[in-house]
Amino acid sequence: MIRWLLENLGLMLLALAIAAAVWVAAAWDRDPIVEQVYSRSVPVTVKNLPAGTYLVDGWQEDLRIRLRAPQSVWNRLSPRDIEAFIDLSPDLNPLTPGEYNVPVQVVLKTEPATLLEVEPGFLTVELEALEERSVPIFIQIRGEPELGYQWESPTVVSDTVKIRGPASRVNQVSHTVASVSLQGARDAVSENASLVPVDAEGRRVTDVEVNPERVEVRVPVEPLPNVKEMSVNLTQLGQPAEGYHVTSVAISPPVVRVLGPVFILNDLPGFLTTAPISIEGRTEDVVERLPLDLPPGVSMFDPKEPAVQVTIAIDPYFDSVAVTRTLTYQGLRPGLVAISSPETVEVIISGPRPRLSNLAQEDVRVVLDVSGMDLGDEAQLEPVVVPPEGTTVESIIPSVIRVQIVAEPTPTAAEPTATPQAQE
Repeated sequence: MIRWLLENLGLMLLALAIAAAVWVAAAWDRDPIVEQVYSRSVPVTVKNLPAGTYLVDGWQEDLRIRLRAPQSVWNRLSPRDIEAFIDLSPDLNPLTPGEYNVPVQVVLKTEPATLLEVEPGFLTVELEALEERSVPIFIQIRGEPELGYQWESPTVVSDTVKIRGPASRVNQVSHTVASVSLQGARDAVSENASLVPVDAEGRRVTDVEVNPERVEVRVPVEPLPNVKEMSVNLTQLGQPAEGYHVTSVAISPPVVRVLGPVFILNDLPGFLTTAPISIEGRTEDVVERLPLDLPPGVSMFDPKEPAVQVTIAIDPYFDSVAVTRTLTYQGLRPGLVAISSPETVEVIISGPRPRLSNLAQEDVRVVLDVSGMDLGDEAQLEPVVVPPEGTTVESIIPSVIRVQIVAEPTPTAAEPTATPQAQE
C-alpha cells in the first residue's frame, strides 16, 4: 500500500493541482478580481492639528485612489469604507507654523482589498500661528428716524472687542462694525447687534472669531428742539336729537407735531383744539376735516396735513317694550276657522328708542302657520313674530299656542253673522 502511494504520489499531486486550478478558475469566473480607480469622492480629514495653529484653507484636492478587489467588494464599496487623512503631528512631533508637503494616508476598512495608488500622494498645507488682539467697535447707523426727530451718540457696553484667528487675517482687521437701523424711529432704539470684522477699507475679513459675537447698542432718539408733539382735543357744540347720543369720537391723527420757537413751544399745554363742530339735532354719524387752532408763531410741522379728520358716532338709545297682539293665521283653508288658546300673545321687542316710541299696531305681527291642518285637527304651534325693521324680538309669551280647526259657522236669520278670524 505504501509502495503504491509512493509510486502514484506524483499523479495525486498533479490531480490536486488541476482541481485547485479548476476551482480558482471557476471562482475567478464568478467573482473576478478588478483593478480600477474608485469613482466617488473621498473626503480628506485632518488629524492632530497642532495647538495654537490654524490650517489655511485651500489645501484640499480631489484624490485619485486606485484599488484591487473582487467584484463583490466593488459592488458594496462606499466612501465610508475608505479613510483618507493627513497627520499634522507625525510621530507625535507637532508641525510649527510654515508650509509643508504632507503625505496622504489611506486606510481601507473592507476586505479583501488592496490599495495600489493614491494621487496626489502629498498635499501642500500652510500652518499659521493663531493670534488674538482687541479692536475698536464702530456703530453704523442705517436709515433715518421719523421726520422731526434726531438721533444722538450711541452707547455700548464696551468700546473694544477681542478677535482671534490666523495672524495674517487678524492683522487685516481694522475694527468691528455693529449695524443698527433707526428707520422711522420715534424713541430710543436698543438692539443686540452682531459684530462684523472689517479691514481699513470696510471689507469684511473672514476666518476670524469675534468674542463676544454680539453687543448691546442703544441709540437715543429725541424730537428736534423746535418741534413738539401735541394731542388733539375736539371742540364740540350742541347735542344730538332726542333719543340719540354720542357713542364714540375718533380723531385722526390723534397726535400732531407743530413747529415754532422753543420758548413758545415750552409754554404751550400738551394739546391743541380743533375748530368747533356742531352736532345739534344730529341723528347720524358726523365725519369732517377740521383745522386746528394754532397759537401765533406756531405752524404744523407737515404743511401737507393742515387739518385732522374727526368722526363722531351718533346712535339711538336702545330700549325694550312689551306689546300685546292678536294672532293671524297663515295657510288656513277656506270654510275653516282657527281657534287658539290664548287668543293673544305678549311680545317683548328691543330697538332704538325713537323707533319703539312710534310703533303702530300693524308694525308688529304674530303669525301661526296652520298649513296642512284640516277640520278637527289640533296642534301646539310656535308663533312667529314679524318685527319692524331695526328691532329685535326678545321673547314671546306664551311661546307655544294650542290651535284647533273648526268649521266656519253658517249665518242664520235669527243670529247675527259671525266675523271669521283674520287669515292670510
